[in-house]
Amino acid sequence: MDSPSAAFTKELSRRHRQKDIRFLEALAILEALRCFSPLWAGPRRVVQHIDLIPIRVSSTANVLADALSRRRFAFIQQQYPRAFALLCFNTVDAAHSPLPPSFLGTSGLSAAATFLLWNGLAASTRARSTPVCSDFATFASSRCCHPFPASETLLIEWVAAQHTASKTYGSIKRDLAIIKSWHIDLGLSTVVFDSKHLARVVRGLKRVIGDPLPVAKLALTLPLLHQLLRALPTVCPSQHNRRMFRATFCLAFACFLHSGELTWEAQGADNMLMVGSVSFAADKSFATVTIPASKTDPFRRGATLAAPAVQLSTCAVSALDVVCRSRPSSAPLFILEGDRPFDRSSFVATLHQCLTTCGIEPSAYSGHSFRRGAATWAASNGIDNDTIRGLGCWWSKCFRRYINKSAADRAATTKVVLYTNTSAPLSLDTVAWRDL
Repeated sequence: MDSPSAAFTKELSRRHRQKDIRFLEALAILEALRCFSPLWAGPRRVVQHIDLIPIRVSSTANVLADALSRRRFAFIQQQYPRAFALLCFNTVDAAHSPLPPSFLGTSGLSAAATFLLWNGLAASTRARSTPVCSDFATFASSRCCHPFPASETLLIEWVAAQHTASKTYGSIKRDLAIIKSWHIDLGLSTVVFDSKHLARVVRGLKRVIGDPLPVAKLALTLPLLHQLLRALPTVCPSQHNRRMFRATFCLAFACFLHSGELTWEAQGADNMLMVGSVSFAADKSFATVTIPASKTDPFRRGATLAAPAVQLSTCAVSALDVVCRSRPSSAPLFILEGDRPFDRSSFVATLHQCLTTCGIEPSAYSGHSFRRGAATWAASNGIDNDTIRGLGCWWSKCFRRYINKSAADRAATTKVVLYTNTSAPLSLDTVAWRDL
């Protein structure tokens, strides 16, 4: 160990981080063999000594990196400087998805160009698309066809096979789009996807199995938000966590946000809110929050939102003031006790527990219920569509889908429109105009 000739690093997969020490030691042996065995000439005896201490590699944005991990790296650097110099850490920004070696070999481009091509889509999109293309390649192989570029006949037969496997129309359309996307990645023609023959088959699929609308989650309006906050002390015994969830619930409603804009999975995530993201007016009459990135802002232009101070228990300004007080601006705005990530699963689980405590079925609510609830509550108070769209930072008319109206409201509107005037004359025996 005093003079090592080689060293390697390996990031532990998230699915293995809760495994016991014996599993992790066996995994370390396996990874070492996978790394070095291709370099050996012929059979040989191998002796491995394992002394495993899990450590966390900090990033430039991870100001709360574990102090123990820092000391471990310092120890390695001091005791084994040559080995430390051989280690290579992944310094790619968390916003970028790592480039698979297999993709580099098939793109036909330089490594730099392939890296940009790969990151032309979000990491989550890449994660969903890879299994689809693998299944498509297997299907093509079973028919002795080459999957890329795909032929019109192969795509049609694949659609039929998906129908036989009881896939929904929406999932088949999505998978077709994924296969088309891979053609774009590989620099292949996508003309076959515009085939009228294929379009007719897809239309036949839609007519046969239908395309029902997705079941929308319910809106979480102001009265329900009051109930959730009253339930928090029962659900969250930790005062720290209770403050975090109160602030996120109030902020999500006040600024038309969904859970993905408030939660984070790992330190350094591109959408991670920091304490410095919040600014308070001098008189604390409002607070501004800068959202660095979101699902609808993949290029990280950022958006600055304003939350007003109100004399209610649901005031986002007072909740944020409690969270931000005496904390450095570089610290994560929302973080759970024990420096655990404020992830989406924790957010939704706590929301559902609060709903259950209130005697409400939680399955009809999700992380989008706050955004939907704010839009619905604003509309019920007579706010015009343009104002709602501006407050929610919607760029299109899709915000209309977030406004829920009850059957009673629709019946009242119909009554006013059709039955208010019951006897006025309407002459249709003259020239009439029609709006085109």
